[in-house]
Amino acid sequence: MSQKLEDQYDMDYWIDLIFRKPINEKSSPKTEEDLNNGFTLKFFNHNLNGSENKEKYGTLYKDDHQISTEVFRVGGNCAGFKDGYCVLIHYKIRSDDPKHNSYDFGTHVIVNELGEIRLKANTIMEYPYHIGGIVGCLKNSYYNLETGEIILDGTFSLGKKYVKKNILKSSKYIFIEIKDNQKDYVYQIELLTGKIKIYE
Repeated sequence: MSQKLEDQYDMDYWIDLIFRKPINEKSSPKTEEDLNNGFTLKFFNHNLNGSENKEKYGTLYKDDHQISTEVFRVGGNCAGFKDGYCVLIHYKIRSDDPKHNSYDFGTHVIVNELGEIRLKANTIMEYPYHIGGIVGCLKNSYYNLETGEIILDGTFSLGKKYVKKNILKSSKYIFIEIKDNQKDYVYQIELLTGKIKIYE
């Protein structure tokens, strides 16, 4: 074999070794989802009925210590923990299942670092959003995630009709422009404290 062919053989060998998996090798199934800052959602091996946990139901852990026994799953709005909060889908055992071996359809929630649900959707078609800091949003209403209190109601309570015109978010605030009874208002919510100011 010529030196050129030997060099080519060696190069192909190293490429296979470093970058390619053997054809028959199967990757290990994922056992947890990283949620940032040491938080993970560890999946159950099996569902309640003994079937394979393809949906990836699990419970919350912080640095390998379980912080909640509630059952969650990662949804499309989940970006992991940020500012102490995370958006997940929460599941309960179905009450109409006589064998108690299946979960309901799930509800979108925001949880804190203790695994406590701080904001919960009312139906499976609603989605809460973590705006930042301690501020969450559900159905045009803004909430203090620490206290559960409404910072700004979805009706905005200034008159019978309103039009939400613009929303602008900065690193410290969210600004919501409202037109109500032909008058413009701007609501400023501080993300870290939930304090609100109104500008006319």
